[in-house]
Amino acid sequence: MKGEYLEVSAVAIRLNVSAHTVYRLIQRKQLESVNVGDKKAIRVLRPSLEQFEKNRKSESIASVSF
Repeated sequence: MKGEYLEVSAVAIRLNVSAHTVYRLIQRKQLESVNVGDKKAIRVLRPSLEQFEKNRKSESIASVSF
């Protein structure tokens, strides 16, 4: 399943936000995540991130007034 999960830091870079913001998005169920390994590291599911980006882009376009 390589490539299916992303580290919080990678998601933060991709969204141009802080890691803290990514954790908040996870808490608010806006991003789906899993705990992996003995240290309970958090990983974001790639499809969840892609859907979030799609929704964010749609909201951005909808907010533009002509």
